[in-house]
Amino acid sequence: MRPLIALGLLLSLPVLAQERTGLVVTDFEALGATQLQAEAATGSVVRGLRNLNAFQVLSADEVRQLLAIDRSRELLGQEQAQGEGALSAASKALGARYLVSGSVSRPESRFLVDLRLFDTQEGKVIAQKSLGPVASVETVAQELPGLAQELVSALLEAEQGGLLVTTNEEGVEIWVDDVLRASTPMTAPVRFARGMHRVAVKKDGFIAQTRTVTVRYDDVVTESFVLIPSPDFARTYADYHGRQRRLAWWVGGIAVASIAGAVGLDVLYSAPTWSRELQPRNFALSGASTETVLAANMSDAQKEVYRTCVDNRANCYAIASEVSTNLRTAQLATVGLGALGVVGIATSAWFFLSSSDPNRYTGLVAGISVGEGSSGVTLSGRF
Repeated sequence: MRPLIALGLLLSLPVLAQERTGLVVTDFEALGATQLQAEAATGSVVRGLRNLNAFQVLSADEVRQLLAIDRSRELLGQEQAQGEGALSAASKALGARYLVSGSVSRPESRFLVDLRLFDTQEGKVIAQKSLGPVASVETVAQELPGLAQELVSALLEAEQGGLLVTTNEEGVEIWVDDVLRASTPMTAPVRFARGMHRVAVKKDGFIAQTRTVTVRYDDVVTESFVLIPSPDFARTYADYHGRQRRLAWWVGGIAVASIAGAVGLDVLYSAPTWSRELQPRNFALSGASTETVLAANMSDAQKEVYRTCVDNRANCYAIASEVSTNLRTAQLATVGLGALGVVGIATSAWFFLSSSDPNRYTGLVAGISVGEGSSGVTLSGRF
């Protein structure tokens, strides 16, 4: 059965190679990992590259079937060649310009995968990516397809799509494939080669989040993130802005009391004192005409003060001077209280506007828990 599959691939290869760039994935080297784990990693990379639908992707096993490498070394002039060198020569023979190779190591019981993109025409490595260390082979299988697509993104610069990220916070850094590309709010999409990309959002005081996003050719994909604050940040935020709001209310209360005091002093003391005590004495001391006094429409109490002042001008002058001094003092106090009230209102508004709702993150709490049957951690939010 396998020879028939190989024959079918071999017959179809010339046609496919005319339409798409050839790309060969070699067997990954096992460095501390088992051969089975290395084969699984190789398969994940092949799957990710084929999902792009942009290259003619062949695995090392398929190349060996197509060219019968073990029987063709003499034809290729590499009787002793093996591994990546033989596959590189085979790739050239097939017309495949690019070669993807890699290794799977396991330092300290964790997996580390290295990928390399090799240009067979230029004879050099043009891109490299690494995954890990990660705890499980399942994570390797999940992450490698996207990482493989990142590896070859430079070959797809002509086939781009857009990415627009929205968040519940401003000033969030947007990292794509470990490169800082934008911050929120984003005014326009950022363009990338089509395929899978790792999008990470980061802001001081908040739990960083990472997500794999598939960017489609000539399309814009929108991703929304809800950033969850760390407990310490949420507590500090609530304390600070709560203090600002309390100051705003305290200062506002003092401002209202000052303005009320200014109005009360003017209405309850200054205006009545001037009307009852100073105005009739001013009429008497200034020698105002009878018509002027009558036009003032004074009350009986004011008229009595006026007559008393006319009868004893010396005493009237002394009393008028004292009342006038008291009124100036009261008026200065009124102006001071009014000014204090205006400044207080402005200060209160500044405290209020420069702060935010201290309860903003009350319903959004970050927590860390260990999932059952897993050695990883799980971030959880409560809304």
